[in-house]
Amino acid sequence: MAVTVQAQADDGFGAAAAEVLGLPDDDPDRPRRAAQLIIEIVGQRAPLSASRHLEGLLAAAAVRPPRTPQWPRVDFVARIKSEMYKIAEGPAAEHEAVDARLRSAEAEAGADPTMRALVQSARLALDVRRAADRGDESFLLRLPQLAQGLIASLPDQSGLAGLSDFLSLAAEGAAAHRRGDIATAWTTFQQVEKAAEGLSIDPSIRESLRGAAATGAALKSVLDDGVRDDHLAMFAALLDRPGVDRHLAGLGLDMVRIGDPGLDRERIGQGITHLRDGLSVLPDDDPGRPMHLVGLALGLFRHSEATGTTDGLGEARTLLIEARELLHGPHDPRWPMTNGLLAEIEQRLGAYTGVAEAALDGQRGHAWRAMLAHDVDEARDAIRDAADSALSGARQCLSTGKLAEALRLLDTGRGLTLFAAVEQHRIPTRLSDAGRDDLAAQWNERGGLLSEQARRQALEVLTEQGTPELFDPPRLVSIQQALRLLDADALVYLVPGEPPRGGLAVMAPAQGPPAFMALPNLNLAEGTEGARYLMTLSSRNARETDPEPGREIRPPQSGGGFADSLADLCHWAWGAAMGPVLESYLPRLALPDHRVPRIVLIPMGDLGRVPWHAARRKDGVYAVELAAVSQAVSARMMCDNAVRAPVPIGSTGLVVGDPQTGHRARSLRSARAEAYTIREAFYRGARYLGRLPDTGSGTERTSASGPGTAGQVRDWLVSRSPAAGTMLHLACHGIFRPDPEPAGYLLLGDGSELSVDELVDLLATAPDREISMVVLAACNSGRAVSGYDEAYSLGTGFLAGGVRSVLSTQWSIPDAATSWLMYLFHHNLRTVGMPPWQALRQAQLWMLDPARTPPPGMPAGLVPGPGDHPEEPVNWAGFVHYGQ
Repeated sequence: MAVTVQAQADDGFGAAAAEVLGLPDDDPDRPRRAAQLIIEIVGQRAPLSASRHLEGLLAAAAVRPPRTPQWPRVDFVARIKSEMYKIAEGPAAEHEAVDARLRSAEAEAGADPTMRALVQSARLALDVRRAADRGDESFLLRLPQLAQGLIASLPDQSGLAGLSDFLSLAAEGAAAHRRGDIATAWTTFQQVEKAAEGLSIDPSIRESLRGAAATGAALKSVLDDGVRDDHLAMFAALLDRPGVDRHLAGLGLDMVRIGDPGLDRERIGQGITHLRDGLSVLPDDDPGRPMHLVGLALGLFRHSEATGTTDGLGEARTLLIEARELLHGPHDPRWPMTNGLLAEIEQRLGAYTGVAEAALDGQRGHAWRAMLAHDVDEARDAIRDAADSALSGARQCLSTGKLAEALRLLDTGRGLTLFAAVEQHRIPTRLSDAGRDDLAAQWNERGGLLSEQARRQALEVLTEQGTPELFDPPRLVSIQQALRLLDADALVYLVPGEPPRGGLAVMAPAQGPPAFMALPNLNLAEGTEGARYLMTLSSRNARETDPEPGREIRPPQSGGGFADSLADLCHWAWGAAMGPVLESYLPRLALPDHRVPRIVLIPMGDLGRVPWHAARRKDGVYAVELAAVSQAVSARMMCDNAVRAPVPIGSTGLVVGDPQTGHRARSLRSARAEAYTIREAFYRGARYLGRLPDTGSGTERTSASGPGTAGQVRDWLVSRSPAAGTMLHLACHGIFRPDPEPAGYLLLGDGSELSVDELVDLLATAPDREISMVVLAACNSGRAVSGYDEAYSLGTGFLAGGVRSVLSTQWSIPDAATSWLMYLFHHNLRTVGMPPWQALRQAQLWMLDPARTPPPGMPAGLVPGPGDHPEEPVNWAGFVHYGQ
């Protein structure tokens, strides 16, 4: 909130400054008197408005500055107070220059704690002003936390008790005000004023708070009573108040708020009037102008809805285009809202090309939010908004026949958590390529932990230098090229329904035009088989994944509630999606003769937890018997993976078998035998870590190569030794913890852990390390631990790090069944010579085959016995293939 105080409120400093600066430049007394007045302004806790005179006074004093020891310090403080006044009252166009001067001042302050704290206070004020100008609510709500960090560094904290409450309330009030929630803003500003009474803060700031509360109270009365003739005089009086344009806009927005069926045309019309009034008193160069334009456009849009006409939509479109020009690009947090509304209006006007363009532009803004997020909650909000608006925009495009654009929109809401995590590490190289070694050095020096402004500047540079791939999804031609490189026939997005609307399948074939299918039963609404499955899965994991050390984590057994629910899900999955895709869509394509059809699925939202390859037809045939099914995080990541040169698999690598977890989880004896046997049969040159198979003596033995700790796995992942190999097989515990904060990690030797966050960061440090395949024979390694799009998991973390092929699991696979499947997979891969996706499919078909016979050399201990049921989906369907 800018503080506007007239010259006469300077407590006499204005007149004194005018007198001093009115002296002739060559008056020998002019520098001395200027210095004396500077000392008074700095030392007497003068109101902020008095700092307006410091710039001229400092210039006058610099002609012959005092020679006292105290003067350099006074001069420094005065310069910072002058910058603070410019931050509060100056135009946004000067903020870059202010920022540069504050950076120089910070270097000048050196190790002096008081001076450094003063500069940091000014820089925080500048960040707040920028956030307010941008309408960046998330930053304003972080203000108390940021300020507390600054306060903790102050040498003198006296008089600061209660500052945290004050800042929290001020941030909440500002955010509510900008949302147009006048009622909440008014109540909060009253609390702010009360909290300010006990603080030693600038009197002018306290006066500004009183003014905001008074104005809010007046507007609140209008809001409660409705607009009447006797309020016109009050509005006329308010027009002279600072910030009244925002109050009027807030009131107008409240009167046209979205989604309220009780709003009638008259009330919306009154809201439009307030929005126009607010815009009319707003200076043309005010940073808040874009949101005033968007607000008025929203009012006109709501009015067109209420009247059932397109009246006013042309004007609304013009207002939004002007707002876009003022915002300059997707780095502004108001960009998604502006473009989202523009897409809605373009659709109402029948300008269908404009719908796709505006929707895609809006999605770039969500990507910016994800890249700039400072914490998990903020990133999660950005990703949720991106996924929701991507789906809305895609449905708009499908309804107008813009299928290629719908594909791109769907992908903008996919994998943003992974994308942001991986892209952070690529930014320094991109900055250097753009000729900004200075920014690249800052990014490398601080590990990406820059201020929001510095991060924003770096991303703006990349956007201006023409780096569209930074935020844009691939086009149809790139998707089709990737499919051909992967020897796949189609990419299929599965989009869940939103009752009463059903779901969708949107398809991009390797050749030919895109298509889509309506799937009315593709939803996870309460009462469906899919919803029951997910509920059972969640409750089972809550029981079986205990974060406390010393508790066992038991996999599910064949039969029982989970297996029954899974069987129901398999039937549901066929009718809901896989049946129509396999039997209605695929036959339309020109399929190759040399193999079965192969599709790559991108299941959105909670659909990512469904084993689609185990969808079961009424006659008992599973989808895996009719087609090869892989999955992808997003089309963007599929394309990135496809263009990477294949990495051959040799006899070397790393195999980890049932490492001792320090009693945090039960032993996996079958996994131990599986891992050791796989190493002996197929990777004789590989290093084996963990426990060795039982010998019958009852004594556990650990490999001489090591216990299989997280540190040993990390070392292998970044090793540049040719002897390290290119294959990693992990037969261990994978932990998924849904509460209190979602987390997923591998539980390794000595109880050490390796999380997906570590994986992404670690692999980014060794971009030249080429790994062909990672097999996660570990429970829950495919479960998403973060990200609204269900794409951030242990398995996809390896994929994002450049691993060519990854196998991961969606639930806790029974120990013995995992061993059967894994031996067959590696046999198909190494002995038969199949690619990973085909090797997994053939192993799963072997599990389904009642006449299965073990291949030569398969140890008897890894062969299913007469009482086993490898054909049950719980035993084979949890494994999913990603990548090449």
